[in-house]
Amino acid sequence: MNTEEFRRRWEALQVKEPDEWDKKMLAEIEAEKDDPVYPLEEVLANIKSRDRRITLRLPKTLHEDLVKTAAAEGVSMNQYLLHTISTGRAVERMAR
Repeated sequence: MNTEEFRRRWEALQVKEPDEWDKKMLAEIEAEKDDPVYPLEEVLANIKSRDRRITLRLPKTLHEDLVKTAAAEGVSMNQYLLHTISTGRAVERMAR
């Protein structure tokens, strides 16, 4: 997928009203007032580790859209997200 195709698909995404699950997740996020503080040594150890995992809480509607889009592309959701993030970063760098 090239940058233009990415932009076209991004603009075509339909925004839906949040359902009850989405509202619950948003309330949980808003309730987390303090971000955890990690010691520098722990952060550096995580950066050096081979396991580069990240956990995201996604609204159900966004998750469903990502699953469908990845399936339509014939790739895993992980591959699709990596491509999408990389493409977005490249577009951002070109805009500077």
